[in-house]
Amino acid sequence: MKIIKEIKTYLEENSHEDIHIVTLVRQFGINEFKLKTIFKQVYGITVMRYLRKCRMDRAQDMLVNTDLEIKEIAFLIGFKYAHHFSKVYQAHFHVLPKDARGHIYDNLLINKS
Repeated sequence: MKIIKEIKTYLEENSHEDIHIVTLVRQFGINEFKLKTIFKQVYGITVMRYLRKCRMDRAQDMLVNTDLEIKEIAFLIGFKYAHHFSKVYQAHFHVLPKDARGHIYDNLLINKS
């Protein structure tokens, strides 16, 4: 259980890196089947989906709190191509990153009123 928590923390802190299951297995000395099974049992999500969630949460934070270009955000969270990032972001949040920036800003203004 300790190793699973360490892996979760590692994913959160290093979500911008190119992380693969094989890398995690080797780095943390855990069987791949155990990692996948226990992680899903404990957190209710697969390891790779959790990694994607970490990346998307970080991207959303950058969209709200920075003026970085979308291609820069894509690169900073671990995507090589902005168009791939946009597709993944849209699948996750159901809005394109370029539209999210304005939408999030509008919602913040409405909520402050």
